[in-house]
Amino acid sequence: MPKIRLTTTALRNLVPQCTDRIYWDETLPGFGVKVTPNGHRSYVVQYRNSYGVDRRMTLSDVRVLTIEQARTRAKEVLAKVTLGGDPAKDKQDDRKCITINDILDLYMANHIEKKGANTQRSYRAMYKNYVRPFMGTKPWKDVTQDDCQKLLDHVTETSGEGNGNNAVGYLRSAWNWCIPKILPMNSNPTFKVEMNEKKSRDVVIDENEYRELYKALIAHRAANPQNNPSMYLAIEMIIFTAARKMEVLSMQWDAVKDGYIHVTDKGNSRRRKPKIKQIVITEPVQELLGRIPKNSKWLFARSTAPELHITSVDEVWCDVRKEAGLPHVNIHDLRRSWITFAIDDLKISLETVSKAVGHSSPEVTRIHYNKIARKTKLKANHDIAEGLASAMMGD
Repeated sequence: MPKIRLTTTALRNLVPQCTDRIYWDETLPGFGVKVTPNGHRSYVVQYRNSYGVDRRMTLSDVRVLTIEQARTRAKEVLAKVTLGGDPAKDKQDDRKCITINDILDLYMANHIEKKGANTQRSYRAMYKNYVRPFMGTKPWKDVTQDDCQKLLDHVTETSGEGNGNNAVGYLRSAWNWCIPKILPMNSNPTFKVEMNEKKSRDVVIDENEYRELYKALIAHRAANPQNNPSMYLAIEMIIFTAARKMEVLSMQWDAVKDGYIHVTDKGNSRRRKPKIKQIVITEPVQELLGRIPKNSKWLFARSTAPELHITSVDEVWCDVRKEAGLPHVNIHDLRRSWITFAIDDLKISLETVSKAVGHSSPEVTRIHYNKIARKTKLKANHDIAEGLASAMMGD
């Protein structure tokens, strides 16, 4: 490996090669910079311990420490070796004591900010409510595949199959991020966990269920005056517009103009660029807008901090759907029901509905709608066959 005088300028001019390459410092033997083929640079120190075993340890990413700070750190490591220590082994021993909470904290602090706001909230809630209480204080080396399977089974039993899969999946993401920076390769015990089978949701509520839902919404608001009214109003907006939950919660008053509410439609695809979607202000929506206070730039502001919008309606929604006799219905099912009602009952074209709900193409609407249409058609065939059989038998 080449020896050079490591300076800030020399560090900046190092060119990645087809394999990992370490450039050793001329002035401090054992101190160097490792450059990977993809251009990642990190400070390293290499020494031979008292048993004659060669050790190499990474000090930090070059973006974290300056060249002089890294050289000082390398001198400290080499001084410990001179006194009979083995810093690389000590670091390895310390790594064995890392707990699941430590893994989650490192992941949240160093990586999660790259994800969207909704995803960040989802990860924090999943870790807080499920993973940390179940195994947070356990050292990583003691966590087995069986422990992860028990985590999935526990969360599935208490909170449903989707949350069970997410608890294990989100733990898997954090663990993978720590490899090989902190944890050794092939250490992730979540890989062979038997996840719950993913099922497509075909839940659609009918006209009578809409009535029960609305009655429950009004009754719950009257019985809970301490709750933020924005949560109830936001649910109404979702019902009337079929907009996605976060599109509604982040609506702003200056975007209400020219007969439309303009919202940023991010869709569900990471590859898709956000675009502005226009939601038509129908008579029910106009009436609803008239009931929303204008004490903030947001339509649905927080009661304690009007400069911010609310980020969830779950506190209200979970109770309302139970009181309406619809405990299986989630918020997104309102969007699905709106599409079905528009196509089946109002006979609006697929293309028009697709544009109204902000799908990227009518085919996306067709995929979701056809699942429901097939289900409805199957039930109709059964009903017709049973009716004919009754008629033939004279019942």
